[in-house]
Amino acid sequence: MSALSPTVYPLVVQHNALVNAQFSLSTTESRLFLAMLAGISPQDTEFVKCQVEIHEILESTSNNYAHVRKVLDDFGGCKLRIEELSSDGRRQKRTFTVIPLVEYAEYREGEGFVEARFNTRLLPYLLELRDNFTKAQLAELIKLKSPSSFRIYWLLREYASALPGLACRAQPKAEPAWETALVDVFDDHQRRCGTRRLQVELREWGHSVGRQALRTALRRHGRKALQPKAFTPRTTDSTHDKRCAPNLLLDQSKPTQANRVWVSDITYLPLANGQWVYCCAFQDVCSKQVVGWQVRADIRKP
Repeated sequence: MSALSPTVYPLVVQHNALVNAQFSLSTTESRLFLAMLAGISPQDTEFVKCQVEIHEILESTSNNYAHVRKVLDDFGGCKLRIEELSSDGRRQKRTFTVIPLVEYAEYREGEGFVEARFNTRLLPYLLELRDNFTKAQLAELIKLKSPSSFRIYWLLREYASALPGLACRAQPKAEPAWETALVDVFDDHQRRCGTRRLQVELREWGHSVGRQALRTALRRHGRKALQPKAFTPRTTDSTHDKRCAPNLLLDQSKPTQANRVWVSDITYLPLANGQWVYCCAFQDVCSKQVVGWQVRADIRKP
């Protein structure tokens, strides 16, 4: 197991004692808490570092250092009062433990993510659970907008098995076949697949789905495609160690006749097939007309 857990798991599990624990989180802190829960693997035997991108927990209008600092100050200082449960799930009278939620919470400006790790005292409540635990679908938890609705949902899930009426309402709707196929295709491509490509592949599987529906489903499952930076060809190298040509026009007056002074530059032209070509053009300084140009696939001298 690596020291970092960026993977998101669709099923989130907590011990019932943690579900009923007394603690207070803001909406932003609840998003961070949920992101950390979603990073726990069923095979984990210890807590690993969890990195959460800032834009996943903060509103776009609130992404500033002061807000991040306040969120981490409050989140890092959060403590849980956990009441002990008996083997049959009943609360033990006047027996509780106060435990800090996280071991640490860290932010480095410019890196764009928060790093945190659960307190090791929470191991019995989050890892290797065998009884008295509650499961919830990450796709359903993501829809919740406030800490109170987040807590109510967990309580409904806990009591669902005892109260059949609540079980029907708390049970998420059956996932359509195309959505299951979408997640499989997306994971197979290792997050390097956008909605256009996903739409084509799903159509080959017999599912005709719009791109907006695909975006919504991906967001519901906590999936986000990687967006590598587009490669841009360079036409200028300012770090060479060769002699630089002097600027002969620096102290000269602007020419008043054509064909006295020409200037030139090189740029690149993108092609429809994803490649590009280089274009060199000469312009008359006086008339502003292009007097000559050439397009090549490289910028080497002829």
